[in-house]
Amino acid sequence: GHIVKVVSASDVERCEEFLVEQRFPSLQLVFALALRTYLATVNDRTPDVTFGGTLARRGTIEEKRTGGSRVHHFDFRTVLPETTTFMEALEEMLDKQSQHYRHMDFPSVEAINMGLEAFGQHPGITYSGVLMTFQTLAVALDDGLTFRTMWYGNGATAIAAYLTVMDDDGTGGLRCYWEHSLTRMPATYIDDAHDFMVRVIRAGIERPTITLGELMDMPLRSVVQAQLTGTGSRHGAGPRRRIRGRSPHESPRAAAPARG
Repeated sequence: GHIVKVVSASDVERCEEFLVEQRFPSLQLVFALALRTYLATVNDRTPDVTFGGTLARRGTIEEKRTGGSRVHHFDFRTVLPETTTFMEALEEMLDKQSQHYRHMDFPSVEAINMGLEAFGQHPGITYSGVLMTFQTLAVALDDGLTFRTMWYGNGATAIAAYLTVMDDDGTGGLRCYWEHSLTRMPATYIDDAHDFMVRVIRAGIERPTITLGELMDMPLRSVVQAQLTGTGSRHGAGPRRRIRGRSPHESPRAAAPARG
Protein backbone atom coordinates (compact mmCIF):
# COMPACT_ATOMS: atom_id res chain seq x y z
CA GLY A 1 0.00 0.00 0.00
CA HIS A 2 0.94 3.65 -0.29
CA ILE A 3 -0.15 6.55 1.92
CA VAL A 4 0.91 10.22 1.87
CA LYS A 5 0.84 12.29 5.07
CA VAL A 6 1.83 15.94 5.50
CA VAL A 7 3.58 17.76 8.34
CA SER A 8 2.39 21.36 8.28
CA ALA A 9 4.65 24.31 7.53
CA SER A 10 3.95 25.73 11.00
CA ASP A 11 5.17 22.51 12.66
CA VAL A 12 8.30 22.47 10.49
CA GLU A 13 8.98 26.15 11.26
CA ARG A 14 8.73 25.46 14.99
CA CYS A 15 11.13 22.52 14.57
CA GLU A 16 13.65 24.75 12.84
CA GLU A 17 13.35 27.33 15.62
CA PHE A 18 13.94 24.54 18.14
CA LEU A 19 17.10 23.44 16.29
CA VAL A 20 18.45 26.99 16.42
CA GLU A 21 17.56 27.38 20.10
CA GLN A 22 19.21 24.09 21.05
CA ARG A 23 22.08 24.40 18.54
CA PHE A 24 21.21 20.94 17.29
CA PRO A 25 22.18 20.19 13.66
CA SER A 26 19.66 17.61 12.48
CA LEU A 27 15.95 17.86 11.68
CA GLN A 28 16.21 14.31 10.36
CA LEU A 29 16.99 13.00 13.86
CA VAL A 30 13.95 14.79 15.29
CA PHE A 31 11.81 12.70 12.94
CA ALA A 32 13.89 9.58 13.64
CA LEU A 33 13.36 9.98 17.39
CA ALA A 34 9.62 10.40 16.83
CA LEU A 35 9.56 7.16 14.81
CA ARG A 36 11.68 5.39 17.43
CA THR A 37 9.33 6.51 20.21
CA TYR A 38 6.32 5.15 18.34
CA LEU A 39 8.04 1.81 17.73
CA ALA A 40 8.97 1.56 21.42
CA THR A 41 5.40 2.38 22.45
CA VAL A 42 3.77 -0.31 20.32
CA ASN A 43 6.40 -2.89 21.32
CA ASP A 44 5.61 -3.01 25.05
CA ARG A 45 7.59 0.19 25.70
CA THR A 46 10.87 -1.58 25.01
CA PRO A 47 14.01 0.52 25.61
CA ASP A 48 15.86 -1.35 22.84
CA VAL A 49 14.71 -0.30 19.37
CA THR A 50 16.23 -0.93 15.94
CA PHE A 51 14.99 0.51 12.66
CA GLY A 52 16.57 1.00 9.26
CA GLY A 53 18.23 4.21 8.09
CA THR A 54 19.78 5.29 4.81
CA LEU A 55 22.75 7.41 3.79
CA ALA A 56 23.25 8.95 0.35
CA ARG A 57 26.88 8.34 -0.68
CA ARG A 58 27.00 10.20 -4.01
CA GLY A 59 26.04 13.71 -3.00
CA THR A 60 28.21 15.90 -5.24
CA ILE A 61 28.79 16.40 -8.97
CA GLU A 62 32.30 14.95 -8.62
CA GLU A 63 30.81 11.76 -7.17
CA LYS A 64 28.14 11.46 -9.86
CA ARG A 65 29.83 8.61 -11.76
CA THR A 66 31.79 6.98 -8.96
CA GLY A 67 29.88 3.71 -9.23
CA GLY A 68 28.65 1.46 -6.46
CA SER A 69 25.52 1.94 -4.42
CA ARG A 70 24.14 5.47 -4.30
CA VAL A 71 22.29 4.85 -1.05
CA HIS A 72 23.44 2.60 1.78
CA HIS A 73 21.18 1.03 4.37
CA PHE A 74 22.15 0.58 8.01
CA ASP A 75 20.38 -0.79 11.08
CA PHE A 76 20.07 2.02 13.62
CA ARG A 77 19.93 0.54 17.11
CA THR A 78 19.28 2.67 20.20
CA VAL A 79 18.89 1.62 23.84
CA LEU A 80 17.22 4.46 25.73
CA PRO A 81 15.50 4.10 29.13
CA GLU A 82 12.19 5.86 29.71
CA THR A 83 13.90 8.38 32.00
CA THR A 84 15.88 9.77 29.04
CA THR A 85 14.71 13.26 28.08
CA PHE A 86 13.80 14.25 24.54
CA MET A 87 16.95 16.37 24.21
CA GLU A 88 19.20 13.71 25.74
CA ALA A 89 17.80 11.16 23.30
CA LEU A 90 18.53 13.44 20.34
CA GLU A 91 22.13 13.94 21.50
CA GLU A 92 22.67 10.21 21.99
CA MET A 93 21.16 9.40 18.59
CA LEU A 94 23.41 12.00 16.97
CA ASP A 95 26.48 10.35 18.50
CA LYS A 96 25.27 6.91 17.45
CA GLN A 97 24.51 8.04 13.90
CA SER A 98 27.97 9.60 13.59
CA GLN A 99 29.49 6.25 14.58
CA HIS A 100 27.45 4.51 11.90
CA TYR A 101 28.36 7.02 9.20
CA ARG A 102 32.08 6.34 9.61
CA HIS A 103 31.47 2.78 8.40
CA MET A 104 28.99 3.37 5.60
CA ASP A 105 31.42 2.14 2.96
CA PHE A 106 30.79 -1.37 4.31
CA PRO A 107 28.67 -3.37 1.81
CA SER A 108 25.03 -3.38 2.91
CA VAL A 109 24.29 -6.86 1.58
CA GLU A 110 27.28 -8.30 3.42
CA ALA A 111 26.10 -6.63 6.65
CA ILE A 112 22.63 -8.13 6.21
CA ASN A 113 24.09 -11.60 5.64
CA MET A 114 26.26 -11.25 8.75
CA GLY A 115 23.15 -10.44 10.77
CA LEU A 116 21.31 -13.44 9.40
CA GLU A 117 24.19 -15.70 10.41
CA ALA A 118 24.87 -14.11 13.80
CA PHE A 119 21.27 -14.20 15.02
CA GLY A 120 20.04 -17.34 13.29
CA GLN A 121 17.53 -15.48 11.13
CA HIS A 122 16.12 -16.83 7.91
CA PRO A 123 15.84 -14.67 4.78
CA GLY A 124 12.70 -12.56 5.06
CA ILE A 125 12.97 -12.35 8.86
CA THR A 126 14.08 -9.05 10.37
CA TYR A 127 14.33 -7.22 13.65
CA SER A 128 14.14 -3.87 11.85
CA GLY A 129 11.07 -4.00 9.63
CA VAL A 130 10.73 -0.20 9.32
CA LEU A 131 13.05 1.92 7.15
CA MET A 132 13.27 5.73 7.09
CA THR A 133 14.79 8.08 4.50
CA PHE A 134 14.98 11.86 4.98
CA GLN A 135 15.64 13.77 1.74
CA THR A 136 14.06 17.22 1.83
CA LEU A 137 15.17 18.53 -1.57
CA ALA A 138 13.27 21.77 -2.28
CA VAL A 139 10.53 21.50 -4.90
CA ALA A 140 10.53 25.26 -5.65
CA LEU A 141 13.47 26.78 -7.53
CA ASP A 142 14.73 30.37 -7.42
CA ASP A 143 13.36 31.21 -10.89
CA GLY A 144 9.82 30.37 -9.80
CA LEU A 145 9.73 26.90 -11.34
CA THR A 146 7.91 24.43 -9.10
CA PHE A 147 7.32 20.71 -9.33
CA ARG A 148 5.75 18.01 -7.23
CA THR A 149 6.83 14.52 -6.25
CA MET A 150 4.79 11.36 -5.89
CA TRP A 151 5.61 7.76 -5.09
CA TYR A 152 3.72 4.91 -6.69
CA GLY A 153 3.78 1.40 -5.26
CA ASN A 154 4.25 -1.58 -7.58
CA GLY A 155 2.14 -3.86 -5.41
CA ALA A 156 5.09 -5.43 -3.60
CA THR A 157 7.22 -4.42 -0.64
CA ALA A 158 10.17 -6.16 0.99
CA ILE A 159 9.63 -4.70 4.46
CA ALA A 160 6.71 -3.84 6.73
CA ALA A 161 6.98 -0.08 6.18
CA TYR A 162 9.23 2.42 4.41
CA LEU A 163 8.93 6.10 5.33
CA THR A 164 10.43 8.76 3.05
CA VAL A 165 10.24 12.39 4.23
CA MET A 166 10.45 15.02 1.45
CA ASP A 167 9.53 18.64 0.78
CA ASP A 168 5.78 19.06 0.28
CA ASP A 169 4.94 21.90 -2.11
CA GLY A 170 7.63 24.51 -1.49
CA THR A 171 5.64 26.38 1.17
CA GLY A 172 7.51 24.92 4.14
CA GLY A 173 5.66 21.70 4.92
CA LEU A 174 7.04 18.17 4.64
CA ARG A 175 5.45 15.24 2.85
CA CYS A 176 5.72 11.77 4.38
CA TYR A 177 5.48 8.93 1.89
CA TRP A 178 4.61 5.61 3.55
CA GLU A 179 5.04 2.43 1.52
CA HIS A 180 3.68 -0.43 3.59
CA SER A 181 2.66 -4.06 3.65
CA LEU A 182 -1.12 -4.30 3.78
CA THR A 183 -0.97 -7.49 5.86
CA ARG A 184 1.78 -6.57 8.33
CA MET A 185 1.23 -2.81 8.52
CA PRO A 186 -2.43 -1.94 7.80
CA ALA A 187 -3.43 1.61 6.92
CA THR A 188 -4.75 2.20 10.46
CA TYR A 189 -1.21 1.68 11.77
CA ILE A 190 0.20 4.22 9.31
CA ASP A 191 -2.43 6.77 10.35
CA ASP A 192 -1.61 6.15 13.99
CA ALA A 193 2.17 6.24 13.46
CA HIS A 194 2.04 9.59 11.69
CA ASP A 195 -0.34 11.12 14.22
CA PHE A 196 1.75 9.88 17.15
CA MET A 197 5.04 11.04 15.59
CA VAL A 198 3.72 14.56 15.04
CA ARG A 199 2.50 14.73 18.65
CA VAL A 200 5.89 13.50 19.90
CA ILE A 201 7.68 16.19 17.90
CA ARG A 202 5.35 18.92 19.16
CA ALA A 203 5.67 17.84 22.78
CA GLY A 204 9.44 17.40 22.57
CA ILE A 205 10.26 20.76 21.02
CA GLU A 206 7.83 22.49 23.37
CA ARG A 207 9.48 20.89 26.42
CA PRO A 208 12.91 19.35 25.65
CA THR A 209 13.10 17.94 29.21
CA ILE A 210 10.05 15.73 28.69
CA THR A 211 11.02 12.09 29.14
CA LEU A 212 10.52 9.25 26.68
CA GLY A 213 8.26 7.61 29.24
CA GLU A 214 6.02 10.67 29.31
CA LEU A 215 5.92 10.70 25.52
CA MET A 216 4.95 7.02 25.45
CA ASP A 217 2.13 7.79 27.87
CA MET A 218 0.37 9.73 25.13
CA PRO A 219 -2.64 7.74 23.87
CA LEU A 220 -2.68 5.84 20.62
CA ARG A 221 -5.75 5.87 18.42
CA SER A 222 -8.47 3.68 19.88
CA VAL A 223 -8.53 1.16 17.00
CA VAL A 224 -4.78 0.54 17.15
CA GLN A 225 -4.79 0.46 20.96
CA ALA A 226 -7.47 -2.24 20.89
CA GLN A 227 -5.46 -4.32 18.42
CA LEU A 228 -2.26 -4.03 20.47
CA THR A 229 -3.96 -4.98 23.73
CA GLY A 230 -5.83 -7.90 22.20
CA THR A 231 -9.29 -6.38 22.63
CA GLY A 232 -11.72 -5.72 19.83
CA SER A 233 -11.21 -6.92 16.26
CA ARG A 234 -7.72 -7.59 14.92
CA HIS A 235 -6.24 -7.78 11.46
CA GLY A 236 -5.64 -11.49 11.12
CA ALA A 237 -5.61 -14.30 13.64
CA GLY A 238 -3.03 -15.15 16.26
CA PRO A 239 -1.34 -13.14 19.00
CA ARG A 240 -1.51 -9.39 19.16
CA ARG A 241 0.29 -7.63 16.36
CA ARG A 242 3.55 -5.76 16.91
CA ILE A 243 5.14 -3.26 14.58
CA ARG A 244 8.67 -4.51 14.71
CA GLY A 245 11.46 -2.21 15.73
CA ARG A 246 13.16 -4.32 18.39
CA SER A 247 16.78 -5.34 18.46
CA PRO A 248 18.20 -8.84 17.99
CA HIS A 249 19.77 -8.32 21.41
CA GLU A 250 16.40 -8.35 23.19
CA SER A 251 15.42 -10.97 25.75
CA PRO A 252 14.87 -14.53 24.43
CA ARG A 253 11.43 -14.34 26.03
CA ALA A 254 10.42 -11.57 23.65
CA ALA A 255 8.15 -12.24 20.71
CA ALA A 256 9.63 -13.72 17.58
CA PRO A 257 10.70 -11.19 14.94
CA ALA A 258 8.15 -10.22 12.33
CA ARG A 259 8.55 -11.21 8.74
CA GLY A 260 9.60 -8.22 6.71
